[in-house]
Amino acid sequence: GLLLRMHGLGTESLWLDEYFTYDIVYVRDASAVWARMQDDLQPPLYFVLTHFSIRAFGVSEFALRLPSGLFGVLTLPLVFLIAQRLYSHREGLIAAAFTAILLQPIAYSQEARNYAMLVGLTLAATACWLPLMEALFEHKRLRRGLALGYVALAAAACYTHYFGLLLIGCQGAFALLYALLRKEKLFAA
Repeated sequence: GLLLRMHGLGTESLWLDEYFTYDIVYVRDASAVWARMQDDLQPPLYFVLTHFSIRAFGVSEFALRLPSGLFGVLTLPLVFLIAQRLYSHREGLIAAAFTAILLQPIAYSQEARNYAMLVGLTLAATACWLPLMEALFEHKRLRRGLALGYVALAAAACYTHYFGLLLIGCQGAFALLYALLRKEKLFAA
């Protein structure tokens, strides 16, 4: 999965949407990226991260696509962990193997847009959310560190793309629905 996501990361020239990313992030400092995002429809976190990538590695297709590639690689162990938690070790390996070779996850990992980061952050938030929901179902004590990790990752997903807000909102709606069905867990949810 790592090789498929990083192979040829800087060989193709930028296409239209990637050029928009370049136009946003190629500025003097990160505060200028935040200022430019006032006119854009996308949340700013991915673009600030990409700004730091081109500052560290120079202005190139590779540096523009590197954050997406790294988040694409991050999705592989996260898919494994989530599938393993929900099903079994074998299903976790199968899910991670499919994620490693399927075209769309690879394609999103190789473009200078925020989609791979969105997937990575929502999967990371889900990896924290599942044990929290499990604790609610089994009437166990909620771990604060896990809850804080979920909040931080969920907020980062929302600052990456508005679909992050939708996905995290679905998790919140499920938790609230469960809490309403079991009124004693309303405060915990």
